[in-house]
Amino acid sequence: MPTLLVVFGYRFYFFLNEHRPIHVHIKAKGGKAKIELEPDIRVVYNKGLKEQELSKAIEICNLYKEEFIAAWYKRFGYGEN
Repeated sequence: MPTLLVVFGYRFYFFLNEHRPIHVHIKAKGGKAKIELEPDIRVVYNKGLKEQELSKAIEICNLYKEEFIAAWYKRFGYGEN
């Protein structure tokens, strides 16, 4: 599981066999979530993160969206526009 970023106790990562749409997984002490990055940022699931924790994860995804997408293409190499 390639880690993209660890910040404020949140770990953002991909699995080794990911699929479209482009998304990241987030793990924090409160739980975990999956957030799509394209076409828009959207929570796919949230398991145990409090509303404030999830909001922070979404904020971080907004800040690092371009870097996460670039890392996706570098890792998986398909579907690049």
